[in-house]
Amino acid sequence: MKNLILILFLSCTSLVLQAQQMYSIKGTIKGAKENAKVTLRFDNQDSEILGETIIKNQQFELKGNITEVAMHVLAVEGSERNLGIFLDGSNVTVNGRIDSLSEATVTGSASHRSFVEFRTLFDPYFSKLDVLGKQLSNPAMQAKQDSLYTIARTIISDLNIKADDFIERNKQSAVTPLLLFILYNFFQQPDVLDERFVKLTEQSQKSYYGRMVNTIVMDNRIGKVGTEAIDFAQADTSGRMVTLQSFRGKYVLVDFWASWCGPCRMENPNLVSAYNKYKDKNFTVLGVSLDRDKNAWLQAIAKDGLQWTHVSDLKFWGNEAARLYKISAIPQNFLVGPDGIIVGRNLRGEELQMKLEEIFKSN
Repeated sequence: MKNLILILFLSCTSLVLQAQQMYSIKGTIKGAKENAKVTLRFDNQDSEILGETIIKNQQFELKGNITEVAMHVLAVEGSERNLGIFLDGSNVTVNGRIDSLSEATVTGSASHRSFVEFRTLFDPYFSKLDVLGKQLSNPAMQAKQDSLYTIARTIISDLNIKADDFIERNKQSAVTPLLLFILYNFFQQPDVLDERFVKLTEQSQKSYYGRMVNTIVMDNRIGKVGTEAIDFAQADTSGRMVTLQSFRGKYVLVDFWASWCGPCRMENPNLVSAYNKYKDKNFTVLGVSLDRDKNAWLQAIAKDGLQWTHVSDLKFWGNEAARLYKISAIPQNFLVGPDGIIVGRNLRGEELQMKLEEIFKSN
């Protein structure tokens, strides 16, 4: 859990950079060798070097430009670990030891002070959840799972209370979106992420980690109930191009599946039942296959008796429609109304039957 923050940073380096700000870092590193190299990089230890100098009498100084208020990594030759500094264009002072560089004291940056508070508050929670996760996945702890889940729920509840308080007090901070990002990676709660993100100031939302979170928020809204379905076009089994738009005026279940997907094939009888029951009541299915073998795709259609329209570009997980809807697992489906608005998502088994009954009973 110690390296959670820096590990997560490795996925964050593709965002557009902003206007430059001047920075200054003066440091004292006790135990550092004379002429030891000091380097500063943006976001992680593999990115481009922003500044470089050497140690003189256990001291160094770096000046230059940063393009983001975000985590930067200071490395000193001879240290096994690096120091993360949340730079914001301030004059920063670093005091530490070469054998414990990652624990060095950093002063002068308001953003780094906020980051230290963030680590102090939340690292203990993340560490506890990490340990509990390992225990819950250990077969030897199966008898204690109920009590472990009770402990986990208590920790998560307390964590969320602390998180909401931190967000309320730090709406303008460039650090706060980083908390949102980490919480989302732990719990995968799109609605909670959305609710918390809209509380941030525009400055925070447009910060480095704010833009990263905004991308997740926007992606999560794709295919959300109440939003308009995104049109796409793919070839059917005969090669004729079919668009989702061409189904306007009908209820259409857009079903992402594949011949090689066991859960998809298990769900197919339920789709057949729903299709046969409501096909004469303004309902149909549009199957979008993530197959790459056309023969396997056609054989599965025939074997499972899937009599509705089927399309695919035979690009496997690269299927353009699946990418458009951010599909990372199948089966998935979207029930689109006659007006093109999504009215249901991932309806399977009895849930699909109940939704269709509700729709067509009132029509």
